[in-house]
Amino acid sequence: VQSPAAAGHPALEQPQWQPLPRMRPIDEEERKHVTVLICVMAEATLFETQLGPEAALAWRRRFFALAQREMQRYAGTITNFRGESFTALFGAPQAYEDHVRRAVLAALALQSCVSEELNLLGVPSDGAWGVRIGLHTGMVLLGTLGDETQRTYTAVGDAIQLANRLQQCAAPGVILASAGTLRFIRGEVQTETWQPEDGRGKLAGPPVYRIIAY
Repeated sequence: VQSPAAAGHPALEQPQWQPLPRMRPIDEEERKHVTVLICVMAEATLFETQLGPEAALAWRRRFFALAQREMQRYAGTITNFRGESFTALFGAPQAYEDHVRRAVLAALALQSCVSEELNLLGVPSDGAWGVRIGLHTGMVLLGTLGDETQRTYTAVGDAIQLANRLQQCAAPGVILASAGTLRFIRGEVQTETWQPEDGRGKLAGPPVYRIIAY
């Protein structure tokens, strides 16, 4: 699969969007239509076992830096980071009409960066390692945690759960999107149908879509 950078996508080489503006405080909860991106490092414990704790810590730091850079590049907001995984929202708290496109491009860019970094470490990104990414578009309830000294954005709703379900179904190095996401960008992306399976190898739920390229 050709990486977004190698494909020469203009939005990846020279982003056309302005930097993410300063977030306005959210005093009360509000519902917003967003695209949720959930990314998980596959086999993080295996990484530590085989490469050692020092290399694992260095990789987590690098992963966090890459995630911050690529999400901010497309105006995404990271709402939850746990070292091995994170959740990002596109379209909240700052609204964008093209939040689906931004989320897809951010996912492809991060996937490409992670693959390059793992190759530099001598780790095959298409094997047990790599990242699993799930994308779903829908309504969330958006609010804040903390006070003025340390404010964190958070979101809850079915869209979060569905995006998480997609990343769980994805293999390392795979981006899965729901039909609810794909309908906004159909014809703009290269995809293939991905039929989720349960733990017994049986089909589980409606088909979803693997994002291959933009």
